[in-house]
Amino acid sequence: MRRRWLIYGVIGLCFGLIDWHFLDLLSLLSQNDGLNQSLDSASTAVWVLAIIVLMSANYGIWLQPVIPAAGYEMSRSGSLRRAALSGVIVWSMAMVSYYAYYALLLMFVGLPHWNSCCCQTASQLLTGPTGGPPFGALLSSSSWSGSGLRWQAGPLPGH
Repeated sequence: MRRRWLIYGVIGLCFGLIDWHFLDLLSLLSQNDGLNQSLDSASTAVWVLAIIVLMSANYGIWLQPVIPAAGYEMSRSGSLRRAALSGVIVWSMAMVSYYAYYALLLMFVGLPHWNSCCCQTASQLLTGPTGGPPFGALLSSSSWSGSGLRWQAGPLPGH
């Protein structure tokens, strides 16, 4: 029985990494010029369908590891409480691995399309890759000017 719970945790850890890459693939759809041009000339019904498909793919992916785990646990133990707990374990471990992978990328490799957010040395973890405050260049860039993010971040030293 304990082995089964360990397997649920490992499934969650693996799924967190898979989900990170899946969302990265979904974001590539917005960078496809051919797809963007065809959607610009599409009807409202196609727009609504595209939004429904993308939202379903984005949020529905989280049901993929939970439904089999909860179903298997329900058939093995017959307890709804244990089936729900298996889903909680899978999701919790998935979130841990998703954000741990995110942090590792941010610290050592850099995020795709955001090379300015990579810290190569231990001192850059405290000061940021540009020598200023961490993420200072990102929060003070002109692409965020006027946005709620800059307002919520507050004034940055030296800006």
